[in-house]
Amino acid sequence: MAAFGGDDALGAMMAATLPRSTMSKDQMQSIANGARPKTARPKTARPKKETTPWTKEDVNKLKKACKDVPSTVEKQQRWRQISGIVGRGKRECYDKYKELKEAQKTKNELKKTMTRAAEGSTFEERLAALGLKEPAADGAAAPASAPAPAPAAPAP
Repeated sequence: MAAFGGDDALGAMMAATLPRSTMSKDQMQSIANGARPKTARPKTARPKKETTPWTKEDVNKLKKACKDVPSTVEKQQRWRQISGIVGRGKRECYDKYKELKEAQKTKNELKKTMTRAAEGSTFEERLAALGLKEPAADGAAAPASAPAPAPAAPAP
């Protein structure tokens, strides 16, 4: 109890409720002086584990589970429930969910771009709207011209 400032009632209460430290007094003093504790090492990037490919059935289970488990549940608990339904790991389910969301976002953006492109009156304007071709300088489509014939080789 001396570590908490003597034999007062607060020190006794703290000693009774707080767990005993596994560090020695010297280790605590070195940490107080600026040394990093041994447990505070930076996390290193782990290589990704090889996983089995996602089947359409797995993806459908994931989509259904994401709809069934409310988003009001705490995040870790929600993904634990979803992973239990799907039959894969939490992180694996979460990563696949993010991948599917990104694919859906890309698909929606492409659909919007195609809608804007369809509003153009010519094929060249549609290509320009998609960013595949520079628009014509005057705004109208340039007539397609046939390539110039190659010059004939001189006769010997």
